[in-house]
Amino acid sequence: MDQRQLELVQRAVSDSDAFSELFEQYKPMVLGVLKGYRLQGMTQEDWLQEARIAMLKAARHFNGRAGSQFGPFYKLVLVSHIRSRLRYYFAQKRKADANAVLIGDTPALDVITARPTPKQIEDRMLIRVTMDGFLLTLNEAEVRALLDAISVRDAKKDRVLRRTREKLSNYLQEDGPP
Repeated sequence: MDQRQLELVQRAVSDSDAFSELFEQYKPMVLGVLKGYRLQGMTQEDWLQEARIAMLKAARHFNGRAGSQFGPFYKLVLVSHIRSRLRYYFAQKRKADANAVLIGDTPALDVITARPTPKQIEDRMLIRVTMDGFLLTLNEAEVRALLDAISVRDAKKDRVLRRTREKLSNYLQEDGPP
C-alpha cells in the first residue's frame, strides 16, 4: 500500500473530507457488494450509510504497515457489518412474529390476557349458516347437485346449482341467522 493511501485512511478517521474522498474511491466496490442485499424498509441511501459506518470501523482498525491493502480489509468489514444488520433485522422480525396477536373486535387487553373460546371465534365470523337449516330448503335434485358440484357437470346440473346458489343467497338475506 502506498504512503498516500495509508495517510488518507488514517486521516479519514477524524477528517470528514478525507473520509468522503476515501468512500468515493471505494464506492463502486460498495455498490457491487450491496447489490445482493435487500431489506424491507431500507433504501439505497440507508445501505450506503451502513457502508459508511463499516468504512469508519475499517479505517479505525486498519494497520497498513504490514503491507496489507485497505480495499480487501474494508470489503471484509463491510460484508461482516451487513451480515450483522441482517441477523439483527431477522431477530427483530422473529421477535415481532412471536409476540404478534390478532386484535379483532375485542379490546386488545382481552386478546392478550385470554385466548378466545370457540364460541367467541364463531360469533366473530361474518357468515354463520346452519347447514341443516339451509339443506331443508333444498329439494332432492338441488342437494344432489350440491354434492356433485365437484364432479362432472352438465347443463341441467348447472341450472340446479345456479338455483341452489340463489336460494342460499336469499336464505342469507331474508331467513338466515342475524
